[in-house]
Amino acid sequence: MEKAEIRISDVARIYVNSIEVGSIPLQDYLDMRRKAFRNYKNYIAQAFNYLHTVFIVMSRIIMSVPAIWFAIALIFTLFDSSIITDFFSLVQSNSPQQNTDLFIYILNRSLILSSFLTLLMFPLTGCDLTRYGFQDKFQLSVAKQLMKELGEPALGTIEITYTKKSAL
Repeated sequence: MEKAEIRISDVARIYVNSIEVGSIPLQDYLDMRRKAFRNYKNYIAQAFNYLHTVFIVMSRIIMSVPAIWFAIALIFTLFDSSIITDFFSLVQSNSPQQNTDLFIYILNRSLILSSFLTLLMFPLTGCDLTRYGFQDKFQLSVAKQLMKELGEPALGTIEITYTKKSAL
């Protein structure tokens, strides 16, 4: 497969919040991208960004455990309230070691259910990790360079599209 030739007329258009703010030659944009991918600081920042995103997702999983307990208790109360009284009588009759084992078992199952529900929400919300703080540090680096070159304040979402003019 041959590498496509970049013509002088090829441009990259820059949009901030879906409003075009300028354009640059495509070759200059591709050079900025190559420079961003050569910068080791972007790789370090991206690694910490992944860790930050994983930490936020894990904290959401842990924070949803009490909500799951409340929902299960509410369901049991609405449909069969004797299950709740049976559970409390079981806790009172068990030894402390058995209660600890029961608590660890319930917590383990709650974390598994919470993880499943949180991961189920990814496709339902469009797999948008920006909700969890994820940023593409490489694209952010290129966007900062573009905004500096164009003299525009970088406020909002920055999109770059390639426009190739066809040779007739």
